[in-house]
Amino acid sequence: MRGLAYEYRSCGVTFQCLYPVYVATRMTQYSASLSSPSLSIPSATTYARHALATLGWAAETPGYWPHTLQVTVTINLTANCLTHTHTHTRLTALFPGLPG
Repeated sequence: MRGLAYEYRSCGVTFQCLYPVYVATRMTQYSASLSSPSLSIPSATTYARHALATLGWAAETPGYWPHTLQVTVTINLTANCLTHTHTHTRLTALFPGLPG
Protein backbone atom coordinates (compact mmCIF):
# COMPACT_ATOMS: atom_id res chain seq x y z
CA MET A 1 0.00 0.00 0.00
CA ARG A 2 2.83 2.41 0.80
CA GLY A 3 4.29 1.85 -2.65
CA LEU A 4 0.98 2.68 -4.32
CA ALA A 5 0.53 5.75 -2.11
CA TYR A 6 4.00 6.95 -3.08
CA GLU A 7 3.46 6.24 -6.78
CA TYR A 8 0.11 8.05 -6.96
CA ARG A 9 0.76 10.90 -4.50
CA SER A 10 0.94 13.47 -7.29
CA CYS A 11 -2.45 12.35 -8.68
CA GLY A 12 -4.39 13.20 -5.54
CA VAL A 13 -5.27 9.55 -4.82
CA THR A 14 -5.50 8.55 -1.15
CA PHE A 15 -4.85 4.97 -0.07
CA GLN A 16 -5.98 3.61 3.25
CA CYS A 17 -5.67 0.16 4.80
CA LEU A 18 -8.59 -0.83 7.05
CA TYR A 19 -8.31 -3.74 9.48
CA PRO A 20 -11.65 -4.12 11.26
CA VAL A 21 -12.30 -6.49 14.13
CA TYR A 22 -15.91 -7.75 13.82
CA VAL A 23 -18.68 -6.07 11.83
CA ALA A 24 -22.25 -7.38 11.99
CA THR A 25 -22.90 -8.65 8.45
CA ARG A 26 -24.31 -11.77 6.85
CA MET A 27 -20.84 -13.31 7.23
CA THR A 28 -21.22 -13.23 11.03
CA GLN A 29 -24.73 -14.75 11.11
CA TYR A 30 -23.29 -18.03 12.36
CA SER A 31 -23.07 -16.38 15.80
CA ALA A 32 -25.96 -14.66 17.57
CA SER A 33 -23.59 -12.38 19.51
CA LEU A 34 -21.54 -11.36 16.44
CA SER A 35 -24.49 -10.77 14.14
CA SER A 36 -26.32 -8.27 16.37
CA PRO A 37 -24.87 -4.75 16.24
CA SER A 38 -23.49 -3.29 19.47
CA LEU A 39 -20.86 -0.77 20.53
CA SER A 40 -17.98 -3.18 19.84
CA ILE A 41 -19.62 -4.83 16.80
CA PRO A 42 -21.04 -2.16 14.49
CA SER A 43 -23.43 -2.69 11.61
CA ALA A 44 -21.89 -2.45 8.15
CA THR A 45 -23.45 1.00 7.68
CA THR A 46 -22.06 2.31 10.98
CA TYR A 47 -18.64 0.85 10.25
CA ALA A 48 -18.55 2.36 6.74
CA ARG A 49 -19.55 5.79 8.11
CA HIS A 50 -16.80 5.71 10.75
CA ALA A 51 -14.20 4.34 8.33
CA LEU A 52 -14.92 7.09 5.79
CA ALA A 53 -14.48 9.67 8.55
CA THR A 54 -10.89 8.43 9.04
CA LEU A 55 -9.99 8.82 5.36
CA GLY A 56 -7.10 11.24 5.04
CA TRP A 57 -6.32 11.08 8.77
CA ALA A 58 -4.65 7.68 8.99
CA ALA A 59 -3.04 5.44 6.39
CA GLU A 60 -3.73 2.31 8.47
CA THR A 61 -6.62 2.07 10.91
CA PRO A 62 -9.27 -0.27 12.27
CA GLY A 63 -11.71 2.40 11.01
CA TYR A 64 -13.95 2.35 14.08
CA TRP A 65 -12.88 3.78 17.44
CA PRO A 66 -13.95 0.81 19.64
CA HIS A 67 -11.93 -1.44 17.31
CA THR A 68 -8.95 0.87 17.83
CA LEU A 69 -9.27 0.29 21.59
CA GLN A 70 -9.57 -3.48 21.10
CA VAL A 71 -6.52 -3.62 18.83
CA THR A 72 -4.44 -1.41 21.15
CA VAL A 73 -5.29 -3.48 24.23
CA THR A 74 -4.61 -6.74 22.38
CA ILE A 75 -1.24 -5.54 21.07
CA ASN A 76 -0.17 -4.26 24.50
CA LEU A 77 -1.25 -7.43 26.32
CA THR A 78 0.47 -9.62 23.75
CA ALA A 79 3.66 -7.57 23.94
CA ASN A 80 3.62 -7.68 27.76
CA CYS A 81 3.03 -11.45 27.81
CA LEU A 82 5.81 -12.07 25.29
CA THR A 83 8.21 -9.81 27.19
CA HIS A 84 7.37 -11.52 30.49
CA THR A 85 7.76 -15.00 28.97
CA HIS A 86 11.08 -14.09 27.33
CA THR A 87 12.41 -12.49 30.53
CA HIS A 88 11.30 -15.45 32.65
CA THR A 89 12.92 -17.90 30.21
CA ARG A 90 16.22 -16.01 30.35
CA LEU A 91 16.12 -15.72 34.15
CA THR A 92 15.36 -19.43 34.49
CA ALA A 93 18.33 -20.24 32.27
CA LEU A 94 20.57 -18.04 34.43
CA PHE A 95 19.12 -19.17 37.76
CA PRO A 96 17.87 -22.79 37.42
CA GLY A 97 16.20 -22.87 40.86
CA LEU A 98 13.97 -19.83 40.15
CA PRO A 99 10.29 -20.48 40.95
CA GLY A 100 7.76 -20.18 38.10
